[in-house]
Amino acid sequence: MDPLWHAVKDLPGVSFYCADLENYGYVVISAGERVVAFAVGMQGVSLHLPPGTVARLVSRGAQPCPEVGEGWVLLPLFGPGGFKAELESLAREAVTYGAPPSLTRLS
Repeated sequence: MDPLWHAVKDLPGVSFYCADLENYGYVVISAGERVVAFAVGMQGVSLHLPPGTVARLVSRGAQPCPEVGEGWVLLPLFGPGGFKAELESLAREAVTYGAPPSLTRLS
C-alpha cells in the first residue's frame, strides 16, 4: 500500500515487504526486526501503537486487533471517520514506538 510505505520510507532502519506488488498483496513494515505496521487489501492499515494512542483512536472508530497482539489497531482509511489524513504521523509513531532503542536514537 503506497500511502503506508511513503509515510515511513525515509525513516532509518525501516524495511518494506509486499507479498505481491502487482496485485496489491499484503504489505508489512518493520523497524529493525520488529513488525510495526501492515496492510491487507486497500481499505485499512494496522499499526502497533502505544496504549494511550490506541485508546484515543478506538474512541474515534478504529478497531482494536487483539488477535494480532496487544497495542495493534486497524485504521479504516476511507469514508466518514477515515484516518487517511493522519496515516503519516501515526505510521511514524508506530515506527518510533516499535523500533529498537538503537534505531530511535537515529531519528
